[in-house]
Amino acid sequence: MPRRQKDEPQQSGPGTPPGDGDGLQPAGPFARNSPLAAMPDSDDGSPEAAAINLFATFASQLSPLRDDHPADVEFLACELVGLVNLIADDDPMPGGETGLRPSELLGEGPPGAADEMLTTVAFALTESQRLAPDARYVDCIRPCLPFCTEEARPELEVRVAQLEAKVGRPDWADAVWNATASGGWHSYDDLGDLSCVGVELHWPSGWPDQVLFGSIAVEDGPFAVEFIVTPMDEYRSWFTPGTPWPADPDEPACRTDVIRHIEPMPVEEVVGRLLEAMAMTEMLEDRPIADDYFVYAPLAQQTLAGLPSIEPPEPTPANDEVQEAMIRDFLNADGVAAAIGFEGDPGFAHDVGEFCELFIHYSERFAGGDRYRWSPMVVEGFLLRFGDVATENLEADEFLNPVLSEWVKFCHRHKGWPASVTAECLATIDAHDHDYDDHDHPSPGDLDLVPPPRRDGLERMAVEIGTDPSDPDSM
Repeated sequence: MPRRQKDEPQQSGPGTPPGDGDGLQPAGPFARNSPLAAMPDSDDGSPEAAAINLFATFASQLSPLRDDHPADVEFLACELVGLVNLIADDDPMPGGETGLRPSELLGEGPPGAADEMLTTVAFALTESQRLAPDARYVDCIRPCLPFCTEEARPELEVRVAQLEAKVGRPDWADAVWNATASGGWHSYDDLGDLSCVGVELHWPSGWPDQVLFGSIAVEDGPFAVEFIVTPMDEYRSWFTPGTPWPADPDEPACRTDVIRHIEPMPVEEVVGRLLEAMAMTEMLEDRPIADDYFVYAPLAQQTLAGLPSIEPPEPTPANDEVQEAMIRDFLNADGVAAAIGFEGDPGFAHDVGEFCELFIHYSERFAGGDRYRWSPMVVEGFLLRFGDVATENLEADEFLNPVLSEWVKFCHRHKGWPASVTAECLATIDAHDHDYDDHDHPSPGDLDLVPPPRRDGLERMAVEIGTDPSDPDSM
């Protein structure tokens, strides 16, 4: 979705080349579309020329009329801030060769902390503009100030004010990074695999409100996946409440039967969820996040920092009574005993109940806490984490999948989900069954042969149900 509301939209994003062709072109040894295309490599080697080079892309994308929406200015600033953060942390760069780090491109390690690097180039840029200030470059400094060192900000603010006294202040000068929250939103679909929460933002001086939405993955989370800043009406035109997802050849067909919803949510709860999800993302090693997450992460952190928040509540595990009642309802459901084959066999029914305990514990711990929410993604996650190991260690190679299939049907009836979702889940279970038969598997109790994260998850689960992971006989 486009971010801008201008009559003539300006593109923005990692590595987007300048659009006005007036000489604000980054120099250097990197390709024009590389995220490092604007790294300092000036002709004369001076800090001032290097700073101009670094800010060239940013400056070229600001409106010559200096009337950009503050949200757009904040985004453009965070393209640069996010790039500097990647360099400081030596994190893999977006785009280009997968996993390539700044140290590999630059031939040296990180030159310093991100805020120190930004402070250095901000001072150099103010020096470069002292004699003949160019408004486009002067306008780059103010939105970067929150990301400079705290000690340097007062002096930088004085310098910016002096430069703006010569070139004038942009329309957004008093609004940038000064948004307040005017509402909160929660968008989701019936399956609940992704929870999108948003803060509606209001800037001073009458700028149109926009919403900072964050998409949060529930499975193995919650962790933040991507962000977007957009007007609420535009978001609704794409995520239309009360309607199913449009057909997409890259998505399961059952999504066209899944209804979407948008509801108000207290601002404090939205902010708390976003901050928790971002903290979880930072802890992940292999992060399945959007390519532009490095841009939106500092933007979201700065936007949310001054807003009220409450810590999201932890999912409440089922007590023994609730768990036993759910399992009893499942075992007594029409057709379950016949489908699994435990009619008239109390011992077999007890074994089935143990599998049900595993299902309940998984959904509570890894799928957001809803014991009945067995979407195709939850089923796939369960089989990936526990499927092969549970089958081996419980010596039930022909037992897990039939029980899981009936459990999924039982939960879907409770949820009222369409038959297409159930069919997708059963196909996932069937595919796992065939995949399992085609591969070698660890011996019962031998967790060392099980790759993480399934090993870690199984060990936690084993301890919870009173099993000793170090004892092969117990396993």
